[in-house]
Amino acid sequence: MSGGAGLVAQYDSRDNENMPTQGWLLNLNNMAYRESLGGDDDFDVYRAEIRYYMAHGKGNVLAVRQLNHFTDNAPTQVNAPVFLRGYKVGQYNGKYMSHIEVEERWRFARGNGPPRSSPESPAPMEGARVAANPPISIPPAEVGSSTLSKPRKGLS
Repeated sequence: MSGGAGLVAQYDSRDNENMPTQGWLLNLNNMAYRESLGGDDDFDVYRAEIRYYMAHGKGNVLAVRQLNHFTDNAPTQVNAPVFLRGYKVGQYNGKYMSHIEVEERWRFARGNGPPRSSPESPAPMEGARVAANPPISIPPAEVGSSTLSKPRKGLS
């Protein structure tokens, strides 16, 4: 069992939480787990995450994510996990983890309204003319690539 207290500092200037096209997200946090707070061990966990989004071209976005996770005197089960697409959380653990992900998001088509089957789609008014091809929302398509570099020793 662990008992801890910590601090969080966050700055967020993204234009949209779910699909940002510009802005920054900076999140710094620390958790100090102590026996005096009801835990079984004394250890610290530090995390720093930076996300940057830059719109360019005709609706394209360059997205950069840098994540760091450091532990000090932590038990094995709370060591820093690798959070990358294609890897199971906990597949690689170590005292520290740092990775950077760069993603280019290309817009292939521009959506122009809610999907036809969406509950937000307005129902036509009685007697109103309905367009032959009502607007269809096309979700943005993304293409990206990630790599993982790790030391030969130190990760379990």
